Amino acid sequence: MKVLAFYTEGTPYETEAKTWEESYSSCDSIVVRTNSTGSWETNCALKPKILQSALKQLKDDVLYVDIDSRLLRPLPPIKHPEVPGLCWWNAYYNNYERELLSGTIYIPNNEVGTTLLDLWVEEQARTPEVWDQKTLQKVVETHKIPHDTLGYEWISIADHIEVDNPIIHHTQASRKYKKDIT
Repeated sequence: MKVLAFYTEGTPYETEAKTWEESYSSCDSIVVRTNSTGSWETNCALKPKILQSALKQLKDDVLYVDIDSRLLRPLPPIKHPEVPGLCWWNAYYNNYERELLSGTIYIPNNEVGTTLLDLWVEEQARTPEVWDQKTLQKVVETHKIPHDTLGYEWISIADHIEVDNPIIHHTQASRKYKKDIT
């Protein structure tokens, strides 16, 4: 399994990339640099396409984590590696009783993983201004994509989901950088 993150060049996320690489140095990891589209939302919308491309090129399963995440302890094995691993937050979102979070996503390099990414890329292309986790949730719920739920320890989030002994912690750098990119 490859651990993957991406960031947009010429943005404050370049600083996050250096810290990310140090944090994930114990993993088989890769950081993708890409050009900024000019807005935070459309930069986030690059995520499904970057994941789709990585899955094809790497020929390996991918654990995607946002560039502002930190690895706090060794990665445990994925419990059900044959299906995507997604993180959910029990918060009401539109017609759904929970919200999908896209800061930590496991994508197997198999048919269900490629189908999920193909559908997500299509949905994101139709609505590039919509936040990537919302388009991902729409795809998963609408197409009934089989998946496993990763626990909160996979996506501890500063000021939102604080857990004891997290595997991955997200610093919420977007809260301070979003205004600088939009």
